[in-house]
Amino acid sequence: MRWDINIRDYNDIRAKQKAFTDGPMQRWRDVSPGSGVYLAECDYNEPNRQEAFWGSKYPRLYKLKQKYDPLGVFFAETAVGSEDWRAGSDHLGRLCPV
Repeated sequence: MRWDINIRDYNDIRAKQKAFTDGPMQRWRDVSPGSGVYLAECDYNEPNRQEAFWGSKYPRLYKLKQKYDPLGVFFAETAVGSEDWRAGSDHLGRLCPV
């Protein structure tokens, strides 16, 4: 299957996601500081992911992730260690180590 990605459409989608994260979602963060999020229904563009998703447990969880999955086989946008990866420049979801 070939994916034809129109970069203007991609940039439009990303701009709308950013507007949502910086607008309505920021207002929720402002009125409930430190409250965290529910992973299954979160904004994966959350600016403070580690703290919001995992709280003070993140450093320990990250060490465990490095110990048991040093190659990053198990990946998810909101998972521990996701900051070690970024999407490739072709916008096809290919992951590259940071």
